[in-house]
Amino acid sequence: MAEWTTLLVSSFVVGAIVVLIAVQMVSAADAAQPVARVVGVSRAGDRFWVRVVVDNEGDETAANVQVSATLSVVGAESEEGGLSIDFLAGDESQELVFVFDTDPEQGELDVGVTGFEDP
Repeated sequence: MAEWTTLLVSSFVVGAIVVLIAVQMVSAADAAQPVARVVGVSRAGDRFWVRVVVDNEGDETAANVQVSATLSVVGAESEEGGLSIDFLAGDESQELVFVFDTDPEQGELDVGVTGFEDP
């Protein structure tokens, strides 16, 4: 009786694993889709911190995600910054902080993902 019970339980476990593998192979995963958005600006002394959240809206992992921010103010030089995220899993978010000398509300702030790799 013990042998039959063990055979039944182990067969069920092996069958469940086979079904899970088959479902993973059949289901289509969305490619990585990292997107950057500004979530806040704060002042720290005489500098301005721009908080940016990068969301991976896809299912696949994105590697070496490059994010850039450019602050353009009329009559002044543009300020630029670039940061990178090593790995951003599917549906994961990461917060970054860009630091500028000029108040972003005095100009036009452009933040975006400029590139990433498929690991």
